[in-house]
Amino acid sequence: MPLEEPSSLAEALVDPDPDPLDRLVAWERLDGALGALAPDQRVALLLIDQEGYDYRTAGEIIGVPAGTVSSRVSIARVTVRRLLGSPNERGGER
Repeated sequence: MPLEEPSSLAEALVDPDPDPLDRLVAWERLDGALGALAPDQRVALLLIDQEGYDYRTAGEIIGVPAGTVSSRVSIARVTVRRLLGSPNERGGER
């Protein structure tokens, strides 16, 4: 059975039952990665993944076409994943 991709970046990064310090570190890493994004990418990503807007509505909010939102979100997700790396890229989990 294939694994389902988490519905948001936060779900992909944060274990639902972690040690509180591990959870804080994960959120700080995510915050740092989001801060490294271009502002237009960060806004698009947060509107879609955090706020739950669809691409059309997010586009209306920021004044761009839905396709532009999609492109920005795609680039932002790749960038955040690259900045955070997978557990294997970080040398394994703690």
